[in-house]
Amino acid sequence: MSKKLLAFALLGLITLSSGSSAMAASSESIDPTAVEFELTVDGVTKEVTLSKLGVSATEEEEEDRFAFIMSWFGQASILDGLLSREADYEFSWSELRSEDALRNIYDLDRPKSARFIQSDGVLNIESEVEGVEFDITSLLEEVTSDYPRLDEYEIETTEAELTHADELIDHFGQVQSILENGFNITVNDESHSFPAQLKDIVVLREGGDVSLDLNTPFMEYVLNTLDELTYSEASDLVIAEAPEGLGKASLEGVVSNGQNLDIELTEKLISGAMRSGDADATGVVNVDQGDVINESGLDLGNLDHLSMGISDFSTSPSGRDFNVRKALNEHYNGMVIPAGESFHFNDFLGPVTYSAGWAGSYAIFNGNELKTVPGGGVCQVSTTIYRAALNAGLDIEQQRNHSLYVHYYEAYGDGQDSTIYPGVQDLVFKNNTDAPILIEAYADGTDAIVNFYGTSDGRSVELNGPFTQSNQTDEVIAGTGGLGYNQIAWQQVITWPDGRTEEDWRISSYNGGVTQY
Repeated sequence: MSKKLLAFALLGLITLSSGSSAMAASSESIDPTAVEFELTVDGVTKEVTLSKLGVSATEEEEEDRFAFIMSWFGQASILDGLLSREADYEFSWSELRSEDALRNIYDLDRPKSARFIQSDGVLNIESEVEGVEFDITSLLEEVTSDYPRLDEYEIETTEAELTHADELIDHFGQVQSILENGFNITVNDESHSFPAQLKDIVVLREGGDVSLDLNTPFMEYVLNTLDELTYSEASDLVIAEAPEGLGKASLEGVVSNGQNLDIELTEKLISGAMRSGDADATGVVNVDQGDVINESGLDLGNLDHLSMGISDFSTSPSGRDFNVRKALNEHYNGMVIPAGESFHFNDFLGPVTYSAGWAGSYAIFNGNELKTVPGGGVCQVSTTIYRAALNAGLDIEQQRNHSLYVHYYEAYGDGQDSTIYPGVQDLVFKNNTDAPILIEAYADGTDAIVNFYGTSDGRSVELNGPFTQSNQTDEVIAGTGGLGYNQIAWQQVITWPDGRTEEDWRISSYNGGVTQY
C-alpha cells in the first residue's frame, strides 16, 4: 500500500474512533500547571507548581489530522509517531501577579525607594524598604518551554538600588517650596507660576546622585502654557509717503517684534534648575524681528534700529494722559530728520491751545508753581525723544531739565528729562549720521515709546548712571565736580568704529532733593 493510501486509511480509522479516544484522553489528561518542580531562590529550595506562580494553561486546538498523520512518515515507524505525539499548551501569566506569588512563597519583600508623602497638607518622607529584584518572566519562559520534561530551576536575585530617606532630606526644602508656591519660570522679566502637586515631581538617580525633575505630563503642560502666554506675532512699520527734507512721513503700523517659546531649550533649563535644587527657572524665546518697510520711493537708507527712548506716564491725570498720546501720535510719529540737520521739538508742536484740541493739565512755571494750561504733559514726549537721542549718540544742542524734580520721569532714566515751552525753552539735537533718521512714536499702554531708525555708522553708546550725591565715586566727582543733594548725573560714552571714545557728563539740577541711589 502506498504511503498516501495508508495515510487516508489511518485518517479514516482515527475519524471513526475519535469520539471514544477524545473522551479517554480528556479523562486521563494531566493539568500542566499542577506538575511540581524544584525552584531555588536565594539558597532556599521548594517544590512549586506553575499554578502557584500564577500561570494558566490552555490546550491548543488539534492540527489538521491529515497533516498530522503525514508528519508521522518522518518517524522510524507509525507507532513511534503515535507515541511521540504530546498535547500542546499555551501558557499565560501576569508578570506582576506571578512576581507577587513568588515573593509570598519565599517571603521576599518587594523593594521600595524612600519617597515624599503628604498627609493633611504636611510634607514628610517615607523610609525605604530593602529587598531583592529578579526576572520572573525569564524563569517562567524557561519552565513552560521545558514542559512536560520539567527540571530543577534556580532564579538569580540582586539587591535593589534604592533611594534612601537621608538622600531625600537635601531636597525637602525644594519640594516644599514648589508645593507651597508653585514652580516659577521667568520669561522676558515676567514671572509665571505653575501650582504643582507631589505627583508632578519625580525623583531621579543618576550616577549615584539623587535629584528631582518634573514628570512628563506636567512638563508638557508647563511648556505648552508658557508657549501660549509668551507668543506674539511680529508686525512691520510701512512708510507710505516721506518728505524730501525735514518733515513728517505717512506711516502705517508699528514695528513690533514677535516671539515664541524655545521649547527645547526651556525644557533643558527647567530640568537643570530642578536638578540643581531650585524652585524657579528661566525660559527662553525666539524673536521674530519686525521691520521698517519703505514704500515711499525715496532713499531713506537702511532704516536700522538705532535707539529707543521710553518713559512712564501711568500716574498721569486724564488731561495729561490725553496730551501725551496726542503729541506722540499726531505730531512726532513719522518725523524724518535729514542727515546733518537739526531737529527742533517746538517747530512741530503747532499752536498749543484748547481750540487746537489740547486738554488742560498741569505745567511748571517760575521754578516751582503748577498751573493748568492746554498741552500740559507734552514734556513727557520731549523727554522720551531726548532719551532716544542720547541713546543714539546724537549731538544735543539745546536741552534743560525741569526745575522741579518730577517723579513721572524716574522710571527708565531718572534725571534724563527735557522740559519745553514754546517761545521759551526747546529741545534741539542734530542728526550727525550720514543718512536720514525716522522717528517712530507711540504709546504702549502707559509707556511712551520713541524709536530712531536710520543707517548705522558703527558707533556704540553706553549710558552709565544714575549717579547722585550718595553713590558718586571718585570718577563721578572728577567728571562732574561733585554732585549736590539735588543733582543727578549720567555718563555718556560713545565708541566710534575707529576705536575713538567720547565721554560726556549730563547733569540735571533741581529745586529740591532727588531720589538717592
